[in-house]
Amino acid sequence: MEPLFDLLKALCDLPGPTGAEERVQAFVAAAWREAGHAVTEAPVGNLLARVGGQGRRLVVVAHADEISVVVKSVTADGHCLLMSASGMSGAGSRPPNPMILGQPMTVMGRHGPVPAVLAARTGHLRSTLPDSGAAILWNDLFLDLGVGTASAVADLGVHPGCPACFDVATRRLGTRIVGKAMDDRAALTIATELGRRAAGRRLGYELWLASTVQEENGLIGATALGAGQPGFDLAIALDVGLCGDVPGVGLHEMPVRLGGGPALVHRDSSVRYHRALTYALCAAGEKRGIAVQHAAFQGYGSDSAAMFKSNVPSALVAYPTRYTHTAIETVDEGDLEACVDLLLAFCEEATF
Repeated sequence: MEPLFDLLKALCDLPGPTGAEERVQAFVAAAWREAGHAVTEAPVGNLLARVGGQGRRLVVVAHADEISVVVKSVTADGHCLLMSASGMSGAGSRPPNPMILGQPMTVMGRHGPVPAVLAARTGHLRSTLPDSGAAILWNDLFLDLGVGTASAVADLGVHPGCPACFDVATRRLGTRIVGKAMDDRAALTIATELGRRAAGRRLGYELWLASTVQEENGLIGATALGAGQPGFDLAIALDVGLCGDVPGVGLHEMPVRLGGGPALVHRDSSVRYHRALTYALCAAGEKRGIAVQHAAFQGYGSDSAAMFKSNVPSALVAYPTRYTHTAIETVDEGDLEACVDLLLAFCEEATF
């Protein structure tokens, strides 16, 4: 399994905040071409690769961007105030996850990546607040670039509108893999490995791979993909799966376990996925002895929702992931392997 880990680490360690996915897309394009696939880039930055096979056109979709923040303004003493990359960050609203605080960051400036830390009022100074237990709000957060003036920040090529993402290394933790950007680089790892293994095999579909941009900003890339050419007959999105096997959540709330195999998602906050296509994936797994989990997600959406709106029957295959939208997203290598196996089985069985 080491080559899978190496690919995952290489992808996750790249900076690719929403709207600045160029380094990720360049790596993916090179990997897909190395596997023998013809790769094209759409004007908005999406990548497409034709793997091979005959039959209905099936596209397996993963997104290149990761959870990120955006510089809102720069103070006179060189601190960068922040907003969410999705725009949902009003003055009194909480960040999507308090665990973003204290992380090393990379700002994608005009002249290239700039290191920073994500900070707020902390420790002894926080204890002086009237309510020291109050939640961290967006207006409390800022980036410290290690300089002391707004002009020094500008000299680094950082200005309002620059995106920033976590800057942590992907590593093994026991039998798991931990790091940033499992959402959605683990999906790109699965798609890339699927393309390698499927090349030259007899497939019941004409298999394509897609790497989309700006998924975290309203499924922008997938919307363009669904409206563009070539027209697809089926779509399967790959994305993080929510886990209930941690304290404070429980399997009664989310019946998905890390290490339990791919999760077939029947609905989320955006769409009810195509029932027949989802059950065809389930049947392919059962025939090959690949365990799957079933789930319905809240507060969640995927690229397949955009494909569905473009009249393409779509399903969602999720790899279980703990601590989503943090710098310690955690996956199980066996789940990633099982996702590759499931998709390959589906392509070879061609029962839908």
